[in-house]
Amino acid sequence: MSSQTPAKSLAVAAFTVIVYLYGLSIVIAAAYYNWQYTREHSFTDWLVLGEVAPTAKAFVWPYFAFRHINRQESVRSASLLSQHQINEMQIMSATRAIAAALQANYIIDSQPPDSALTQEQVQVVIDYATQSLQSAGITDEEALNRLYPEFGTRFKRDFCGGQRLLISGLTSNSRGDLVKSSDADRAWKDWYNPNRKQIEDAFNVALQ
Repeated sequence: MSSQTPAKSLAVAAFTVIVYLYGLSIVIAAAYYNWQYTREHSFTDWLVLGEVAPTAKAFVWPYFAFRHINRQESVRSASLLSQHQINEMQIMSATRAIAAALQANYIIDSQPPDSALTQEQVQVVIDYATQSLQSAGITDEEALNRLYPEFGTRFKRDFCGGQRLLISGLTSNSRGDLVKSSDADRAWKDWYNPNRKQIEDAFNVALQ
């Protein structure tokens, strides 16, 4: 009669299976690490120097596998962080551009009908429009379109176009440029205002 208890026999059997499976995994890992060494160096280097190191590496393959997984996670996290930073830069730059343009429009719209801007007011409007274009210049059309469909295209074409024409019209006292600026601004607002809530929601999601 065996002196081993059922629990002890089960433990021995489980240990034997674990040792067997780990031994099998070492064989597979050794083949993989030797193949990897040959690919990264050369078959001649592997024959002369490479067989020992990859085989030794196979005996502790869980350690290297864990390092590889951690490295991939770090790269993925860095990529996600970078994309978040890109989104933040695009959104904040576009928001600052729109805010500066609103300040310029407020000065223009606050004038009584048929009343011209003073020279000081003209300069302030030009300064705000210039600030708006400087902030808008940091943005990328495709990046903004990914945040919200058409936003980048309309922002660059209608919004920025309107600001450039406003500066040109005020600087050169060109009524034609001012009319074109008003048309571009209207085209921008006709699209932006009805979509503003959805745009802000999309931006908030991208900043999370």
